[in-house]
Order: sequence, then C-alpha cells, then structure tokens
Amino acid sequence: MVVLGSLLWLMLSCFAASVNKATAEEITTNNLLDKNFDAGSWSGTADGRHGSNVIASEHNTYIQSDNVSVKNDANLTEVQLQNGFTTNHQFEYWHWNTYESDVKSTITITGANGETTTQIRNYTSDSCSSNNCGSFSVGSDTSVVLSNLQTDYNLSVRYDFTDSSNVTNAHYGVDLREPALTVTYESQPIELEVQNTIQNLFEDFKIEEDLKFKEEIVIKSPMPKMAIITNDPVVEEYKEPKAPELPKEESIIEEIVKEIPSNESKIAEKPTKEITEEVKDEPEKEIITKKETTNVQNETKKSKAVKVEAKKEIKKVKKTKTVSLTDKLANVDINVKDISKNLQIKSLLKLDAMLNDEVSLATYSNTVFYKSKSIYLNQDLMLDTRIIYSNVTLDVYVNNDPVVMREKKLNTIKYEKQRLILEIEDLRNG
Repeated sequence: MVVLGSLLWLMLSCFAASVNKATAEEITTNNLLDKNFDAGSWSGTADGRHGSNVIASEHNTYIQSDNVSVKNDANLTEVQLQNGFTTNHQFEYWHWNTYESDVKSTITITGANGETTTQIRNYTSDSCSSNNCGSFSVGSDTSVVLSNLQTDYNLSVRYDFTDSSNVTNAHYGVDLREPALTVTYESQPIELEVQNTIQNLFEDFKIEEDLKFKEEIVIKSPMPKMAIITNDPVVEEYKEPKAPELPKEESIIEEIVKEIPSNESKIAEKPTKEITEEVKDEPEKEIITKKETTNVQNETKKSKAVKVEAKKEIKKVKKTKTVSLTDKLANVDINVKDISKNLQIKSLLKLDAMLNDEVSLATYSNTVFYKSKSIYLNQDLMLDTRIIYSNVTLDVYVNNDPVVMREKKLNTIKYEKQRLILEIEDLRNG
C-alpha cells in the first residue's frame, strides 16, 4: 500500500505541474477571413487597392475585419472552446520602394463576458533601393487561449500602415494581400466538470492515502530494542533478511527415494506375527499365511528394486550435471519404471533446469517472428520553400517562432496530463 501510495502521489505531482493533453484529434478550421477587402466584411481608412484582393496602403491608414464568432463561424461547441484553442494568423506584404514602411497587425480575442486579449506585431521594412523592387514577405503569429469558462469568443484582425514619406493621400506604403485566420482545437476534449471531478478525486485520494500511511506506521512499526541508556544515541544496524535457499536437486530426489520403502517395515512386521501365532494354534491356516508371506516378500522386493533404481538415478544425476535436460529425462524413463516416482523426478529435474537457466528464451533470441516491410514510399515532401528574412524559409521561421514553440510545449504538457489521468483511473479501479 505504501508503494502504491507513493506511486500515485508521484503521478499526482506530475499532474499538478501539467496542463491537459487530450487524446482527441486536433482539428483546424478553414480560413475565417474574406480575402476580398471590398466584399463588406472589412472597414477602415486604407481604401487604396490593386484590385479587390490587394491593399495599396497610404501613410497613417488602417483596415479591420468584422468580428468572427468562434462558436457560430468556426463552429466550435462550448465544451471545445472552453477546453482552449489556438488562433493562427497569416498575411503577405510587399515593401516596394525606397521609403521605410511598417505594418502593425493586431489580433483581438474578446470573450462573451467582455474579457479581451490583444496580440500586436510590427513588420518593418527598409528601403529596397529602387521602385518596384523586392517581393512579397509573409507575416504570421499565433495566439493560445487556455481552458476557460466562456460561452463564446469574437476574433478580429486589424492592419495599421505607416511609411517614412508621411504622405496620407498617395500610395507609398506596402501592398497587403492573402489575410488568413484559422482556429485549431480538440474534437473531443474532457469537460471542465469532469476535470474538476478528477481533481477532487486526487485530493480525496491524497488525504485517504496519508491517513493509511500514518496508520501503517503506527501499527506495523517494530518495537524498539532495549539498550543501555548512555549519553550517546543508540544506533541500530539494519540487516537485510536473507532469501530462503532452495533445496538442491540431489537432496530432493533422495527424500523421494526415502519415502519409497516407508511402508515396507509395517507390511513386513504385521504378517510375520500373524504367521507365528497361526502356526501354533491352527495348522490348517498355515497355507493362507504362507501365501500372505509370499505376497509381502514380492512387494518388499519391488520396493527395494524401485529404491535401487532411484539411487542409481541419483548417482547418474550427480555424475551428469553437464548433461542436457533431454538426456536427463531420457535416463529417468529408462531407469525409473514407477510412474509416480518417474513423474516426480522429472518435475524436479525440469524445475532445477529452469532455475539454472538451462531452459530459457535464449534459444529463440535469433528467431525472426515477422519480416519488416516499408510502406508509404515515394511520397512528395511538402514544404514551404519561400525565402523570407535573410534566406530563411517559412517553415523554419514558423518552427522557431517563440509562440509556436510555446504552443508545442503546452500541447506536450496536455498530453502528459491526460495520460497520467488515465493511469490513475486504472490504478484507482484496479
């Protein structure tokens, strides 16, 4: 019980330092933003365009999307959004002239109760040495919403544009296109009520285990030994109990052999007395007693023969310690004809062979149970090889992004918590 309590308490400690990782599948929604800036879902002062899908920004202008409902537009249930989710935002921008320009992206996440979280990123570009030089770059960011009690969230995206020309009525700012916003969530998360119930279960179990542990200490603790009282503390040396020794093969077989003639003396003594008395008083019964004497003598001879065979087998076993188990069993069949004793000796030989590792899985260590087969060959490796920020691809940039790295760590912690919850439930019910 103490070992089990320690194990569960260790798992509880890991759980307390972890965040839930459900075993459910993670799902990412489609893009929740309209790429057409003139379709009615965008508003603001940045009204310059290269067509409806590209903003031609001017100094000190902005454009903002309408609110996107996580529950109604992204189609998350309350359980799913309360379990927590991740927003993924991305867009493309092109600084094309000799001025310096800046794009500030703002993601606003507002809960149903008015609680608001804002994430802001600035993308600054220097002169590209001429007009219409350079190419589109990618801006991206990620926001993580942890477990909560909200019934819905509204998401919105805003872009603010500035440039060093300071001209508000002419296009010297960046071109911006391809706005995208998705939500990643778990399809079948554990409800908050269930998580709270499990948490309470852990607390109750902790109290119960503490009480049991204290009781075991009081009841099962050994009485202290009497010692001469001195000024020095008494130190008792702990001695580890020795494991019981298993009897050797020869001694066990000898004991079996000793049991073979155990009834011999009793059988021989009783008929002998009857023979003496019956010969004196009733001569007619002499024939019967002689027959009995003959039967007893035959049984005695058989017992002696079995004993001799068993002793011979003992000598052979002692001399053939290096002989294989198969040869030993064959010798027993040849030399010990008594079925009962034959089986007993064989069982002891097999047991001893297993204890000495004569029969082990080593025989099958090189056995091939199945042949490996490669599947999913000739797949195209899908990577985003676009170069951004000093010859760094988008995939490398995203993987090294601090927010993405934090998200991965949170997801790993979530997984560990769920695994520990399942293990504790098994131990609790087992």
